[in-house]
Amino acid sequence: MEFDETFGFTDAEVREMLQYYELIDKYEEVKEWYDGYRFGNTEVYCPWDVVNYCSDHVKYPNAAPENYWMNTSGNNVMNRFIDSVQQPDMLTKAELGWLVNGETVVKKIDETVTYDDLYSTMDHLWSTLFMTGYLTQKGKEVDGRYCLAIPNQEIKNIVTERILTLFRNDVRKDGRAVL
Repeated sequence: MEFDETFGFTDAEVREMLQYYELIDKYEEVKEWYDGYRFGNTEVYCPWDVVNYCSDHVKYPNAAPENYWMNTSGNNVMNRFIDSVQQPDMLTKAELGWLVNGETVVKKIDETVTYDDLYSTMDHLWSTLFMTGYLTQKGKEVDGRYCLAIPNQEIKNIVTERILTLFRNDVRKDGRAVL
């Protein structure tokens, strides 16, 4: 599509920015943590994350990568999704495990979901996770369903932390594991 690359920084733009700030040796780290979003046929980095990473590393060259995304919202979408997984839906629990392990899940995405319908069905939750950037597409099936994946280390950390919180709460509650 004509404007795919306008939704984030392209790889060339990130390399140029890292070169400018004399952080080119951090390229692989930035790619692992903040790349992975796909719009149409273009893979892009989250601009908020890359700008914050560069800003932090200019001031503190040895700083560790951070989950900048987590500070932009309350992560209500992810919380709602993980909470809904507590219901007896073993496939969804397995799919969540696959995602955390770097695999994909195939889902129909409804791009017309309204705000009132976001949490009404599990299908709408998958669509919402995709549209809010917690998942990205890694391809499309012939029937139009998307192959969805966690885009990068930053989002994986957020999802994993939320799963671990759920796990700890459930073990406290009844002494049994969730996943």
